Amino acid sequence: MRGGFVKDFVMNDRCAAGTGRFLEIMAQALEVPLEEMGRESLRARRAGGVAIRISNTCTVFAESEVVSLLTQRKPRREIILALHEAVADRIAGMAGRFPLGREVTLSGGVAKNRGVADCLDRRLGVRINIPPEPRIVGALGAAILAGG
Repeated sequence: MRGGFVKDFVMNDRCAAGTGRFLEIMAQALEVPLEEMGRESLRARRAGGVAIRISNTCTVFAESEVVSLLTQRKPRREIILALHEAVADRIAGMAGRFPLGREVTLSGGVAKNRGVADCLDRRLGVRINIPPEPRIVGALGAAILAGG
């Protein structure tokens, strides 16, 4: 933001990759409540990081990878961390289209997931601001703009 106005923004408009819906589907595949994924990801990081990589951000293919990793008896929290790393890679790729300052604001439902925010912070190397209610930021901005 500059002077109270958004300078620029980017959002994913092609598929569910890197979105809350992507994480909802992965939570179902892992049989882990969505609300617990961030906490589990942070626990995996504290326990030594991630050796697992999720190579697909396509929801269908990533879900197949998750099922395969579960079949291989990989720890759920490490799979969750790998998913968060994949989401952070996707978001960082979009954010990389713009020159980044020392801090950026992450909005939308994914911002409520501390695991994703932690991975993104590490990936971008900038401070990640998360609004108190990140899910309504877009609607609030539209309402402010509409009000003149």
